[in-house]
Amino acid sequence: MASSHVTEDFIEKLKTNVAEMKVVSADNIEIRIDVDIKFHHLIATQSENKMLLVFVQSITELTRAFIKRRLISRPESY
Repeated sequence: MASSHVTEDFIEKLKTNVAEMKVVSADNIEIRIDVDIKFHHLIATQSENKMLLVFVQSITELTRAFIKRRLISRPESY
């Protein structure tokens, strides 16, 4: 689990990522999606679980399409 690999550097990366998500305009869909996907990649990478990382990487484009549809149809929900 990622929790057993938590470092100060990792926490700072997560804080930075969350801060980016808060300031990205709802109108800038592509950047919002990139920041969201980066969040999941950070966690998968930090877990040091190669299968989890491969899984997250393999569903990135599906995730991108799902989030994009959701943001376009219901921007207030994200």
